[in-house]
Amino acid sequence: REPVELLDIYPTLADIAGVAIPSHVEGISLKPQLADPTTLRSRPAITTHNPGNCSVRDVRYRYIQYGDGSHELYDLVDDPNEFTNVADQAGMATTLEKLRSFAPNVYAPLASGSAARILEKKDGQWYWENKLIDPERRPTE
Repeated sequence: REPVELLDIYPTLADIAGVAIPSHVEGISLKPQLADPTTLRSRPAITTHNPGNCSVRDVRYRYIQYGDGSHELYDLVDDPNEFTNVADQAGMATTLEKLRSFAPNVYAPLASGSAARILEKKDGQWYWENKLIDPERRPTE
C-alpha cells in the first residue's frame, strides 16, 4: 500500500532466499510488506533524476526538490493529480521538513557519455539537453 523503489527488488529477493544483503545495497526488503501489506516502511520512496533533482513519496505526500533550490509538495489524498503545490501553505512545514530530510545530500555525477534528458548546471546557468534554460523556463537555441 506504500510507494516502493526499484532498488527494493534485490534486497527483497535476497531476504526471501535467505541470502545476506550487502551493506552497500541502497534498497530495503519488502518481505515485511509481502507478509502483511499494512506494515509500514522505514522510509519513503525516493526517485532521482539528474544531480540535485529528486522526489520523495510517502503514502500521502510527494515532495519534489529541484537542483535550482525550488521545491513542491502535493497532498495526494486531496489532490491525486498534483495540481496544487501546498509547500508554502500554513501547517505544511512539518511535513515538508520530514520529507525533505530523506532527500539525498550527495548526488552521483552524470554518467560519462550521457547525451539525452540531461539537466545540468554550467557556469551558474541551467541547461536542458545542452540548451540554456531562460528565467521563464523556455529553452533557448
